[in-house]
Amino acid sequence: MTKVKSKKEIVDEFLASTPKDLEYFVDHTMGIAYQVSNLLKSKNMTKDDLSKILGKDKSEISKWLSGNHNLTLKTISKLEAALGKQLIFTRDEEIS
Repeated sequence: MTKVKSKKEIVDEFLASTPKDLEYFVDHTMGIAYQVSNLLKSKNMTKDDLSKILGKDKSEISKWLSGNHNLTLKTISKLEAALGKQLIFTRDEEIS
């Protein structure tokens, strides 16, 4: 008889088989989306406000903030300029 796996076992197996680059990608995209969402709230702005500033459709902004979109550095830079806040940081001292 085959044992039925628990949700935790299934998730653990999935995470163990997930490539490290995909883990980093998800962590970075979710982190940026979280930062942008918080900045919008702190500035009393909506996604619609951001879409108007950037000249983008609201649906594109929603896609960016879903945490699943592969944001380019150019797009991130546009977001930083529109929100007046740096979203990503580079540290030369960590490279060795």
